[in-house]
Amino acid sequence: MTPAKISGSKKLSGETRETAAKLLQQVLRRTRLTARADRIWEDWPSLRLVGAKLCWFVSPLIVTAEHNVLNDALHGAISAYHENSGEPRDKARAFLHSIQQIANRLARLRMSARDETDNWLIWTGDEPLMGWLTALGVSSVQIIERQRAVGSAQMAVRLMSYVCTMRELRLAGLAITQEEGLEDA
Repeated sequence: MTPAKISGSKKLSGETRETAAKLLQQVLRRTRLTARADRIWEDWPSLRLVGAKLCWFVSPLIVTAEHNVLNDALHGAISAYHENSGEPRDKARAFLHSIQQIANRLARLRMSARDETDNWLIWTGDEPLMGWLTALGVSSVQIIERQRAVGSAQMAVRLMSYVCTMRELRLAGLAITQEEGLEDA
């Protein structure tokens, strides 16, 4: 089965868009969420792009003692959508709010990768993790759980501004502020 084409993104293009779409399909198959996700894509096609961008930003490679971070994020978002008994707009809002919660988990992780010159570089969340790893030509990745989370509000802004359009942020009722990062509008 060929993954559905993802379109409409200014931040994912060409080969990257196709790779992100494949990552999304692989994660959905592995977690047995394809049928539930397909019902969401029928109601809100733009949420498929959000899911693909999430795969590119977070990466299926982030595994901690608590499980695979991306699997958990997609499972949570899909469950939130289906458990919401409101209108489709409310369901989409629940999906997006659930994705925002992954920022708290990412802020508790210190991820670093060894580049071709054997230097360890720390991922800051300023760019999607998969793009960062690809650009580095990574040979090793290290994930350490931090004792104290750093900048979860900033991580939420980075994550949501990458995976969502402004329209989707408005739909979720989220506003970006300098003081708090993302907050309910």
